[in-house]
Amino acid sequence: MKKIVVAGGSGFIGEALVRHLLARGEEVAVLTRNPSKVKAGRGVLWNPPAEGNWIDEVASADVVINLAGENIGWNNYPDDVATATIQRQFMASADHRATHRSRARSPATQ
Repeated sequence: MKKIVVAGGSGFIGEALVRHLLARGEEVAVLTRNPSKVKAGRGVLWNPPAEGNWIDEVASADVVINLAGENIGWNNYPDDVATATIQRQFMASADHRATHRSRARSPATQ
């Protein structure tokens, strides 16, 4: 069994993917701004750049899948601006994950 973290796992495509992964027996954490809306998998509050439990979830994951996106129908941003904003947030999270994981594995920190 793998631990898989899915950003955007409560969306249309993400929820279907999470259900499929759960059916295969995988452990799935869904990074979301609203964990109470997660219908499949375990919801984890994710609101970068704020730190939280999501950092440990990402750091300990075997696989991280980014399906996060902004519902651009609810704001006045052009598609490319909304997409770029979400991608920057996720890349900052991934950067933090890599730093956190390398520190956790470093002999100097043990």
